[in-house]
This record gives sequence, C-alpha cells and structure tokens, in this order.
Amino acid sequence: MIQLFEHKKVIMDKYCQYPVVFYLQGGMIFNSSGLHGKKPFTTKFFLISSISETSNCMKLRLLKPSKHCSKQMILVPSETCITIDMKCICGLQFLPCIPVGECEQSPIIIRDCICAPFVILGGYKETVLWKTNLESSFSGSLKLCIEEGFHESLELRVYHQNLDEYRIYPITQKEEFFIFQECKMITMNSYVSSKKVKGLFEIEMAGEIIDEVVPTFLQ
Repeated sequence: MIQLFEHKKVIMDKYCQYPVVFYLQGGMIFNSSGLHGKKPFTTKFFLISSISETSNCMKLRLLKPSKHCSKQMILVPSETCITIDMKCICGLQFLPCIPVGECEQSPIIIRDCICAPFVILGGYKETVLWKTNLESSFSGSLKLCIEEGFHESLELRVYHQNLDEYRIYPITQKEEFFIFQECKMITMNSYVSSKKVKGLFEIEMAGEIIDEVVPTFLQ
C-alpha cells in the first residue's frame, strides 16, 4: 500500500475527501491527540490536507468521531493538524462509507429544574445540592434561601470538568442568587460543623448532549 504514495496526485485528486486510517510497523494503527473547541480527544481518523513533493511529508487534519447527529455517526474535522513523515507509514486504508462534515441537526439540550429543601445536620460539613452524571457540563442559575443556621462560614463549591477541583462562592446573605458556567456538581459547605443549617434552593441548569456514545469501531 505504501506504493500509493508514489502517485501523490492520484491520491490528492481521488481520495483526500475520504477519512483515512494509517498502519505502522507490526500492524498497529496510528493515532494522535488534538482539540475540538476546548475539548481534547484522540483519534485514528484523518483527512489528508497535502502531500509534499520534496520533503516526503504529509499534512493531516484530525477527525473527531461525533454522535451530535442522533441518527448517524459522523467524523467532524477538528482544529488540529499534524505533519507526519511518510516513511513511518506501512499502509493506509480509505473509508468512503463514513461521512465527514459538521452536523446540521440542532444539538440535544437537556434541562434540569429543581426546587427543594436542603439541610446540613450538626456534625456534618457538606450537602450536595446538584450533580450530573452525564459527560456534558451544564450552565444555569441557583437561588438560595437559608432559613436556619446562617453564619459567615457558609460557602458553595462548584465543580467543573475535574471533580477534584472546585471554585468557592462565599454565602454572605440569607438570600443569594448565583449564575454558573460549565459545572458538574454544586455543594454547600459549612466550617461550623456543630451548627445545623437548613433552607430552600431553586436551580435551573441546561446542557448540550454531545458524544455520549461512540461505537466501538470508531474508538
């Protein structure tokens, strides 16, 4: 298959609109990591952008598997391009059966609206107000009313993509209103664990559901 590289013009004219997979020595499939928007991903699918006549190199655009279209899996051209030495490639396979392009279908939006009481019992320091188990992050607002146990050592912790890291929002009044972007979990924390805290919260969150399920053959 490597002999195809000797006919560079034929490849560029006939095949470069199709996704391609490259094989390395030992039959391993070549893959690379990139960014699409702000999200990192790893892929084994590429588009050939150009083939150098002098340096024996090939420029590739990374393709990101996407199920943004709920009825059809597609490969979306990413913002990341790489250059590889063709001497490292032992073979390649074009895949004209997999469509390439941006999805024209509107994204799937899920909304979460909750109005409920909360309590931090004496002896405890934290209660979870809201959390999503989906891969997508959510944005929205939180209205808070503390009915009992208000003190200056109360705070909200808002977790984003990494649940090991959070941002602190001090609670300075009995009634508060917050707006959050790209969050995965919200907790209320108290540094005075001996004091009971209770009240009401109202939360409205919305998130875009993308890439929840990718078939095994595209992974």
